[in-house]
Formats: sequence, C-alpha cells, structure tokens
Amino acid sequence: MSRALAGRHRLWFFSVALPMWFSQGCLYVPHLFRGAPIEFRVVDDTTGAPLSNVVVTANWQLVRLNVAHAVEDGQLVILETVSDADGRVRFSGWGPKLVRPLTTIGMNDPHLVLFKEGYQPDAVHNAFGDYTTNFTRHSDWHGETLRLKRPHDDQSYAQSLDWLGDIALQFAFSDYGDCGWRRIPTMLSRALAEGKQHPTHGPLPTFWNETLLEGRAAPLRCGSIGEFLKRYRHDD
Repeated sequence: MSRALAGRHRLWFFSVALPMWFSQGCLYVPHLFRGAPIEFRVVDDTTGAPLSNVVVTANWQLVRLNVAHAVEDGQLVILETVSDADGRVRFSGWGPKLVRPLTTIGMNDPHLVLFKEGYQPDAVHNAFGDYTTNFTRHSDWHGETLRLKRPHDDQSYAQSLDWLGDIALQFAFSDYGDCGWRRIPTMLSRALAEGKQHPTHGPLPTFWNETLLEGRAAPLRCGSIGEFLKRYRHDD
C-alpha cells in the first residue's frame, strides 16, 4: 500500500470510523448477546381466567449504528410458542450469538406479540434501555400477567387483525433478506385464517389478502408463503 493510500485510510479511520464508534459513548466491537428465559401468564381481561393456546412471538431487532442515528438491520432471533392450559408462556434462553461490528440489539427488545382467536391481539416490549452494556437481554414481562380483551364488535376485531399484520408483525416481513416470516408459521397460519373470516370493509384491502400477502413475503427470495403455510393450516 502506498504512503498516500495509507494516509487516506488513516484519515478515514480517525475522522469517520472512530467518531461513529464513539458516538454512543463507547467503542463498538462485535458483541456476544444472550437472551434470558421468559415466562409469563396470559388471562382473559374480564374474568381473569387463564387463556390456553395463545400464540406468542418474541423477536430481538438488530440495529445498525451510524453517525446520525440507529437504523433497523434485520432480526437476531425470532421465536414462537403457545400458552399452556394454565395460560403460561415460556421461551427458553438463547445464545451467545455474535453480531457484526456497529450492530447491536434494539433498546426496547424483546418485543412480544400475542394472538388468540376472538381476542384483540396485543404487543408489548421492554422499556427503553442502554444500547451499550446490556449484553444479556431480559424481558420486562417475565413473571408478569398479560390480559387479552374481547373486541367490542366484528368491525373492531377485523381492524385489530389488520393492525396485527400491518404493525405488530412487520418485523417478520422487513426487507433484510432474513425471511423472518418462516419462523412464525403458527402465528401466521392462524391469523390468516381469522383474517379471511373477518375482513375489514374499506377502500384499502385487508392485510390478510392472500395475493398481497404473497407479495409482501418476497417469494423470489423466501419462497411462497401460501405453500409454506399449507403444512401449518389451522382448523378450528
């Protein structure tokens, strides 16, 4: 390497890379992250009765750090499970998992999404924490009780199902090449069946329109979501 080229590399390192790495208060190097086990209970909001067969996803969002702000950069871990007869939900711990330099886990992860037919879906996450030192991630909802509500009417239920797809489950459809939706087949097969039975009535198509859903799933890269979900078809 010539002296001139070496000088330009040093200039880039000290003028761009180091300030970026120190922009959040420390030097970012590859981190090993762990996820602590999560256990909580899900009950009916009105009666307090335990809710079995609630499907729950947990995801840990990666973010890439740059000079201006952090930007989403795919998922480190996506998990799925269902509640037992006593309404208890359990996720095993995971890790250690290595992330790239200048990449970390979002400040409020893990995110949890809950769905059971006939109830309004819900989503919760951690309070915002520290990017830099929290290498074992615990859920704020560990040991807690979450309550699911019945919808007021069919239209509000249909709207909540669209919210489930459009907002709560967008982590699984993000365009980062990780095909995250393939890791939550139970959630998607059950929500799709329910969304088809309870479509919204408005100028825009429902999220659970199968043609549009196929496009969102990036079939050229990830395969057909319709074909994939056939093996998980949910029948009430």
